[in-house]
Amino acid sequence: MSVLSVKENSADLQWALKERVDPYGSPLHVSVPGGLPQGEVLKLDIALETTKDCVGLQWMTPAQTGNKKHPFVYSQCQAILARSIFPCQDTPNVKSTFTFNITSPLPVVASGVPMLSDTQNGDNRLFRFEQKVPIPAYLFALASGDLETARIGKRSVVAAEPEALKDAKWELEEDMDKFLEVAEKLVFDYQWGEYNVLVLPPSFAYGGMENPIFTFATPTIISGDRQNVDVIAHELSHSWSGNLVGCASWEHFWLNEG
Repeated sequence: MSVLSVKENSADLQWALKERVDPYGSPLHVSVPGGLPQGEVLKLDIALETTKDCVGLQWMTPAQTGNKKHPFVYSQCQAILARSIFPCQDTPNVKSTFTFNITSPLPVVASGVPMLSDTQNGDNRLFRFEQKVPIPAYLFALASGDLETARIGKRSVVAAEPEALKDAKWELEEDMDKFLEVAEKLVFDYQWGEYNVLVLPPSFAYGGMENPIFTFATPTIISGDRQNVDVIAHELSHSWSGNLVGCASWEHFWLNEG
């Protein structure tokens, strides 16, 4: 990534991207003259741009989507690719809340609860999401493309490209509430507010990713016979095992998947 500036309360701070240390990346060093009084929180405003080498963002051409009309972008940060999107302590041991403010000419989903936003700037619209449950950086997620949504449960919607939406709704709506009810009886109440599913375009290269509030799912689960919805049960279970309680370092990734 390209770091443009680092500020505190609008004042520029001295910073430097140090030499790359494999496999961790390049550390961002920020100087805070005089330090901080005990108990005070340092709030940094870091302006940055991703580059063509950003491995955390995947860009699809229109030809790689279902209706071949618009480009599509999605993130895949697990295990250590969030650091290519924004400076972070990219380890599951460090969790934080997130506020997403994403501007796009096309609909957006993200790993937060959607908030109402009517801000329009030309062809671009501002999409807002709140993630109030602290999450590790690898669960930061966003996607934008030609998307529509349909309700599949009391707390759930499915998002998909327009031509795929009807089939995705039919595939998931019979079982979504059942999955949530069974899981809550086994452990404890669902903590995330909503559980939604994004069905990715045909070129999506993964089976599923348990991004909080919006699971990213392969379109191959939409098979017309409801025989592959166990993938959603698996990703939903990560809402408890992995996303709330999980590994502190990737050598114990089995804790998430177990």
